[in-house]
Amino acid sequence: MKRPLLFLSLALNLFFIGKILLNRMKSEAHPKPDRQQYLTESRIATAKFAEMPKSDSAIIFLGTSLTAGFNWSEYFQSCLIKNRGISGNTSAEMRNRINQEKGSVCFIEAGLNDIIFGISSDSLVKNIAYIAGHFHNSFVTSILPTAGKYAYLNDSVNRYNDVLRSYCKARGIPYIDTHDKFLESGQMNPLYTIDGTHLNAAGYKQWAEILRSYLSSML
Repeated sequence: MKRPLLFLSLALNLFFIGKILLNRMKSEAHPKPDRQQYLTESRIATAKFAEMPKSDSAIIFLGTSLTAGFNWSEYFQSCLIKNRGISGNTSAEMRNRINQEKGSVCFIEAGLNDIIFGISSDSLVKNIAYIAGHFHNSFVTSILPTAGKYAYLNDSVNRYNDVLRSYCKARGIPYIDTHDKFLESGQMNPLYTIDGTHLNAAGYKQWAEILRSYLSSML
């Protein structure tokens, strides 16, 4: 009787050790960015944005480094557009800073950093709901696909986009499906990205032209 129990105990120990090692290997293969550095940069950028002139007619582009990385007002030749993208921001950080903004319209790009930092899709939609309620009109853009060393995120990207799409439909919030326009063979089209997540010039032009039809009546 003791021998079967011993074998069972050894088997369970080996199983749990293997699971710990597998999780460690996954963590090492996909290391998370330095969260503290992002939070510091976010506080600095948020303080700067707080000092910017406010306008009830402003069109706010709210988002992550993807939004921050493009000159939207120059591309669309409109001083109404205010870029409020901050690198590394999750939807929670966007929610925490949105009360300092004024505007009539907000284009919301959020979700990929939520996935990377383990924030649930339920929390994402709650934060987006709060942000959307701050403006007369809001538009939610889908999370873009990833590629290369970030391709492992695509399953989560698809799940979170399904949640976002369903939520926006139920609440009557316009949902802009940018995701599929960047997709090739289940990943980000390499023609549009510099590293698997961030966009190059062709990627930004693609994104901007998708948004043009929504912006044309506002500018």
